[in-house]
Amino acid sequence: MKILELNKTPYENGYLSGKYFYQLRDEVIKEIKTLKMDKEYIIQYKCLYERLKNEYPRYYEELNGKADALEIEPFKFFTLHCPELNNIQKEQCSTIICKKENGHFILSHNEDDTYIENNFCMSKVIIDQNNYFYTNDMVNMPFGNGISWNSYGLIKTINYLHDEEHNLNHLPRYFAQRHISEAKSIDDLIQRCHEIDTASGYHVNAIDLNQMKAVSIEVSVNEVNVVYIDDMHCHTNHYIHTSKNFKSL
Repeated sequence: MKILELNKTPYENGYLSGKYFYQLRDEVIKEIKTLKMDKEYIIQYKCLYERLKNEYPRYYEELNGKADALEIEPFKFFTLHCPELNNIQKEQCSTIICKKENGHFILSHNEDDTYIENNFCMSKVIIDQNNYFYTNDMVNMPFGNGISWNSYGLIKTINYLHDEEHNLNHLPRYFAQRHISEAKSIDDLIQRCHEIDTASGYHVNAIDLNQMKAVSIEVSVNEVNVVYIDDMHCHTNHYIHTSKNFKSL
């Protein structure tokens, strides 16, 4: 498996990733041409693009670097990262997590996005001078989607959650998932889930190797619902937590 060492500036990291996926450029352009580009949608895309620039400039630079390497206008490339505006609900991932008798956990994740040949590698992305995270990397998503683990000892997986309620004024869920990839603990992970108002729902299974704790987090447009895992847990693309309060499963 190819592993990219992305230890430069956010823009350069995005550029190196985009360069690796350059052979998929025609596929990306073809998909962008299928997206909604009416005047009202362009206005919404631009508002979100500007918001990403102002609030999370590192993620903005990563995206622009990737777009430049693919020789695609960055704004047009950004529109591909707005699944809520385009009503894209193709992800069908699932995750199983199980606590062993010795207190350790086993985690298994099925990444079930639409398959495009060669649209996969692992990237080691620098956080700061001493820290990093590994992530499955694809041409059509920011870093940190799918599965990732970091030098702080946190492992997480992502599942899309089907939800009729969207807020198109919020940032796309892809960037919320990028944000939580740098969490230093489960508490920090939960806090980061609250920090970005997401346009649609997603689910996180995470293990904190330092505390040997595991958690299931369902994020919707209006709330973050947390369940600690004490035994075995399976999650697909549907909301299954029955309580808004913290509890054990």
